[in-house]
Amino acid sequence: MSRRNIVDWISRVAREEPSRVAMRFAPHEVSYAAMDRRIAELAALLKTTYALQRGDRIAWLGLNHPEQLAMLFACAAAGVIFVPLNWRLSVAEMNTILADCAPRALMCEPEFEKSGAQLAHDRALPLFMLRSQEGEVWLQHELVDVAPTPAPTLPKTEGDLLLLLYTSGTTGFPKGAAHTHEGTDYNSENAQHAYEFTPADNVLVNLPLFHVGGTVMLALPALRAGAMVTIHRRFDPAQTLREIEQGRVTFLLLVATMMKALYDHASWSSTDLSSLRLVMTGASKIPDTMLKPFFDRGVVASQAYGATEMGVGAYLPARDALRKIGCVGIGTMHRHMRLVREDGAEVKQGEVGEFTFGGPGVMAGYWGNREATDACIRDGIFYTGDLGVADEDGYATIVGRRKEMIISGGENIYPAELENVLGECADVVECAVVGLPDERWGEVPVAFVVGKEGCDLSADKVLALLRASVSGYKLPREIFFTPDLPRNAMGKIVRADLRRQAESRVQSRNANKGI
Repeated sequence: MSRRNIVDWISRVAREEPSRVAMRFAPHEVSYAAMDRRIAELAALLKTTYALQRGDRIAWLGLNHPEQLAMLFACAAAGVIFVPLNWRLSVAEMNTILADCAPRALMCEPEFEKSGAQLAHDRALPLFMLRSQEGEVWLQHELVDVAPTPAPTLPKTEGDLLLLLYTSGTTGFPKGAAHTHEGTDYNSENAQHAYEFTPADNVLVNLPLFHVGGTVMLALPALRAGAMVTIHRRFDPAQTLREIEQGRVTFLLLVATMMKALYDHASWSSTDLSSLRLVMTGASKIPDTMLKPFFDRGVVASQAYGATEMGVGAYLPARDALRKIGCVGIGTMHRHMRLVREDGAEVKQGEVGEFTFGGPGVMAGYWGNREATDACIRDGIFYTGDLGVADEDGYATIVGRRKEMIISGGENIYPAELENVLGECADVVECAVVGLPDERWGEVPVAFVVGKEGCDLSADKVLALLRASVSGYKLPREIFFTPDLPRNAMGKIVRADLRRQAESRVQSRNANKGI
């Protein structure tokens, strides 16, 4: 039996409870009935004003806004493929993405008018500025003539695609993960079940909607459940804490940097968090020290494992969040999780293996990139490149990425093992371990450490901490102290930057020594 179009989620609630609030965007509240009407208006607009046909792509450049979610549903209704752009990227980087997916038009909010005009000119695209209307939550679509020539006729897609989400590009050029209508429904159901969403929830969305975390893993599953979605333009810790207390938020999905910004904020201890039933996190290996401040305030903090290519793949049920702290848990409702060796055989309990996920909702592939698709999807199974280990109950823990694993003198060293030890130190704010080329050993580990302000933390103390817990061959050969770690839009540490920094520091030091 085929899955329903995601528009049906909204129209069902609109029929049954038309006044139920779908989205809150202060000072506006949008009912499910009003959202249903706007989706129909935008779907008609795509076919008339935008002159789009089934399979065409349309790009969006802007901060979080109810119109963006309504437009995604309108694309579902019209058979158009929605491409949200990462507004943090440079014009050159966005240009590369637009060249890859070849949209028929670009929608742009006023904050990015200069960038949007440049992109439209470079790609010969019609540019539609999205203007606010006084007293209205919805935006006005105004055609701006900046394209030097008419947009070319572009090929339609094969299949039933809805959404192109570009990867964060931490390992190279961003790739467009193509999601179908059916797959988006399955992925949203996976998250809805994992988070135990009900119509009573008030879900705060302050993750960027250009990313799988904000859209497929948060906003869509909440709307599928008939819940209320509170939208913030972007993350701000003070605004988030006020919203939790005043708006009675019940659920948050945060990355590591957002969690830290909250519990480090001056208002953290005085904010009423009693409405929060669950905080979920992911996007990277999360140390226990980042979860404990929430438990200390009586809030359950748990983890999920997701990817742009599949949405939520695994989750730690709220009931086990403290008992299994540090785990990413078990496979979601429609996800078949396995940890496998390089030959594809499943590893035994306690052995390190690569996370793989099967089941409906895995992306159809990377847009226009068969080679990259075949490298990670084999027989419908998504090979993540992440390494993990499962305990006696089948609950998995991330130990690192296959590409990040350090092979030193033939021995495997997993950065997460060292990072977890250092994360328990009160004087360590955060840390990361990467591999550095070495003539004798092939690779050696080096550590970047962010120390707490005013602390007396030295390389000898860091090594002493590690020496008490890990084998000697795993010890970092260098300890680099740094004020912060480079991260991408979703809070993931950009380890390639750290490797370059390490190589530069070592080369500079050796040059000064005359080596």
